[in-house]
Amino acid sequence: MKKIWSKSFYDAKNLVSNNKDLKDSWIKLQKADLKPDGYIYNVIFSALHFIKEDKTLADAIKFSGKANYCSIIFSVIKKCMTINSLERM
Repeated sequence: MKKIWSKSFYDAKNLVSNNKDLKDSWIKLQKADLKPDGYIYNVIFSALHFIKEDKTLADAIKFSGKANYCSIIFSVIKKCMTINSLERM
């Protein structure tokens, strides 16, 4: 698999969505809902939604229910994106 850590968010999304080993999971993710439940695809979908909409961690925490950990995934991805942008400087 090609490395995604040196790519932009959208480049990484394209690499994952076109990878033959990840394609089925990507399709499930695209069919997920923005819901504060614990269904893993909804959790990841929600985290990516908050990133795409340029929301804050506070927004993600406010949205998250007891079983939805999208705020944690949101935080990890945002941190990786920050590190990536700093490395490009």
